[in-house]
Amino acid sequence: LVKDVKFEMLIAAGAIEGLVNYLVNFTPSSTPANPPPPIVRSKTKEDEKRYNEERIRCESDLKRIYIYAARAIQTQDQTNLNRYALVKAGLELFAQHSTLFTEYLYEDYPEILRCIRAWNAHDNYDVKKVAQRAYDTFLLGVANALKETNVKTPEERRRAVQVFQYFIKEFRDKIDTPELEIRDLAMGIRGYGIFANACKLYGTEEDIKFMFVGLIQRCEQIAMPTVTLSQAMDIFDERFYGLPNLIDALSAIIIEMTNVKIKKR
Repeated sequence: LVKDVKFEMLIAAGAIEGLVNYLVNFTPSSTPANPPPPIVRSKTKEDEKRYNEERIRCESDLKRIYIYAARAIQTQDQTNLNRYALVKAGLELFAQHSTLFTEYLYEDYPEILRCIRAWNAHDNYDVKKVAQRAYDTFLLGVANALKETNVKTPEERRRAVQVFQYFIKEFRDKIDTPELEIRDLAMGIRGYGIFANACKLYGTEEDIKFMFVGLIQRCEQIAMPTVTLSQAMDIFDERFYGLPNLIDALSAIIIEMTNVKIKKR
């Protein structure tokens, strides 16, 4: 088992799939099992590896599940696999249970976002499909951490603003990029909708209006492209993929707006 790396990955994938089902009905403890081990300054990689393993054992059950799921979706050394059982299992865990890991996602969001975004662009259809769901639930987990009830001190608010600005920039870059693929554009649109409440908390009314106007402009580009009749079928099949995301995002933003003006002609 130790030498057969692929077999190890299948075993790990099966274990994570079991955890996906377990978490449907049970919530693991978030209390650390033991105090963390004392830091041992050593130059050997083996000592460092043993220390990291011991540190993980001391974490809470919930934190350990998160750590293993995060490792499962790492992109390093997994790009040449013929099978993606471990990756799909890790992504499925995030797709169904990211909101359980709100505290940890709040700390590790750049790396987790990088991995999920990379699998969203992967050639394997099954991996891409589950990665898209993992992306949405991951954003919900971070958005939950940004809720007003979770941000109480000035330091926590500064941290929340930093996280909010990071994600809004990610979404805006996608939405403002011309000729972006519809699926990539949809990721930015969904992000706008999920973070609409956070925009109200950490931005201004003008920021919310800016989001709204930007999406309205994108509506015109997605729903009413200029095409010939012979191109229409293929184009609209793809374009309709983004419409539900637009509608959801617009409704979420409108809810957060204090007033919506109707321009008279």
